[in-house]
Amino acid sequence: MILTVLVNPCLIRQIKVSAWKSEAQNKILEETLAIGDSGVYSAHIIKILQGEPFVIGFSGGIGGRFIKNFLDKRRIVSDLTSIDSEPRMLTIMSDQAKTKEFTFTSNGYEPEETDLKALKHKFHNHIRECETVIFAGRLLSAQAFDKAEEVLSMIEEGQKAVVQASADNIELLSKYRPYAVVTDLEALRRIGIDGIWKVSEAEKLQKWMLTYKIKYFFVQTPETIYGFSRSKIAYVSYPPREKAEDIIQSSILGGIAIGVQRNYLLEKNLQIAGAIAAQINIRNFPDIIKRKEIDQAMNQVKVKEVYSEKKGFTHNSATGGN
Repeated sequence: MILTVLVNPCLIRQIKVSAWKSEAQNKILEETLAIGDSGVYSAHIIKILQGEPFVIGFSGGIGGRFIKNFLDKRRIVSDLTSIDSEPRMLTIMSDQAKTKEFTFTSNGYEPEETDLKALKHKFHNHIRECETVIFAGRLLSAQAFDKAEEVLSMIEEGQKAVVQASADNIELLSKYRPYAVVTDLEALRRIGIDGIWKVSEAEKLQKWMLTYKIKYFFVQTPETIYGFSRSKIAYVSYPPREKAEDIIQSSILGGIAIGVQRNYLLEKNLQIAGAIAAQINIRNFPDIIKRKEIDQAMNQVKVKEVYSEKKGFTHNSATGGN
């Protein structure tokens, strides 16, 4: 079983109006609500790849019920803590002619001390049943950071943590020696690494991994996913697409969690991540990718090696970055 901890999950609300009227009511023509970048997608990917996710986290308001319904429909088992607030929301408003688009964001859940304690107890109750643990999402409050440290310290020898790290929490998460990290370039800049396609910066990241005993490090850019181990660096490419609803990182997190549980090597993990990213970017959001689509894309993904312990850095070491 893979214990999936939802940290401040995100919803995306898309609204289309007939035309913008600044001093009058705007009639809504279409409105959709969908899951945004969060561990909910991680759990979905685990499920369709024949894993067994178990989801814990917070659930509050209409958004919380929407998330619970999403999980239940896919037969994903969850034990969510009730909270008196709405999850993080990205609202995208546009007119029918697409002449204007506005986006609004909210911070989402800001749990009280009692809520955080309840989540900690649920984590304690379920952690012993699991070989692999996922932390997906963004921590916002100082209280949440403190409680996250307590939760992370419960992970025992032999259990593997796979974490989604942002600029806000990459240092905290690294300190607890996760097995694998999924992150982006902004988070790397927080730890003093300026890009990953430069030899000097790639070496810095490998030293960081060695310091904190991190087995795998995956870095998503707008059109590539780099994978690092202590003895190898490689990357896969996927078709870029400009859009606000980027759900790739949390989705590949689920794929990598499956790979970690099954002891896949770096190349196989990258192949899965690349297939997931490619399929997400060619679909019309909020359509959800299916298992057969990942299988089809796996045959088309090409893993390109940048570095190996035997060969050193290849001529491709300065390519593929963004």
